[in-house]
Amino acid sequence: MPGLLPSRSAKGLEHTRTLLHAGWFVTKPAETQGDQFADDWHTLDTLGLDYLKEHRGLSPRAVKFYRPRGDYRGDFYHNLGVTEAIANIRAGLHQEEASFIPQEQIEWDFGKYDELPIAFPAKTSAVLKNGPVSWEGHIQPDAVFGVEYPGGGKNYFALEYQRAGPVRTNVLKGVSSMLKKYLAYADAHTSKTFKSEWGITGQKTPLYVLFVFTTEIDYRASLKLCSELFPNGAPMFFHAHIAPTRKTPGGFTKPAYPFPEIATMKWERVGCGPKAIYEKDPTEVGP
Repeated sequence: MPGLLPSRSAKGLEHTRTLLHAGWFVTKPAETQGDQFADDWHTLDTLGLDYLKEHRGLSPRAVKFYRPRGDYRGDFYHNLGVTEAIANIRAGLHQEEASFIPQEQIEWDFGKYDELPIAFPAKTSAVLKNGPVSWEGHIQPDAVFGVEYPGGGKNYFALEYQRAGPVRTNVLKGVSSMLKKYLAYADAHTSKTFKSEWGITGQKTPLYVLFVFTTEIDYRASLKLCSELFPNGAPMFFHAHIAPTRKTPGGFTKPAYPFPEIATMKWERVGCGPKAIYEKDPTEVGP
């Protein structure tokens, strides 16, 4: 946590966490019972949530989950990865001149209060081994956020966290199909459904999509697929391989350290060079 809260010492943060846990403001998630990582993860308990609402008001949530139980994306560790990625991005932006725009703030800004997930209508088609296949529906990001620059310009991002097993590059249907995600997001972009859904005007590059991969194999396979689908380049798709764990000197597996550099590091893109989420001169236009 010191990496996300550089103003606090590690010892002071540990003392605060102990007090919060003792007072039932935070608790260990039930999903981590018996997990060797359990000491590193806490979640707000009811008292903690009520305290924040009382003293800070109803702040817009940076991450919102809607997936039903049984859906793999409702898995605790997948949601944890999404939350950690957004927390790191937010911390990194706070160290720069940019402002982080939470998902719920974006929803409020365009009048969305129905508590349904953000999703963009899209339709795609591809020729696979068994012949042509088509798909039409809604593409639903794991998270969305915005970045506002000192001059008032904004960029918007969808996050896809690829953790649940090998990604699929040769099928069009299924929640883990990278083929569907690439084609559906490209359609949502070119058909301007993203802009119409959010009421955005005047944005040259209304949407970037961040793909975070937990394994090197998935990262490389997806880059290869992207290059095949978009031989002229795909500026809107950012790719990064970020392992969710680390090895201690004693050989134990532990959660990765906070990584606010995720906001300013160069993400890999196909055919147009790497780019950071935050750059001093965000002038590039998308496809």
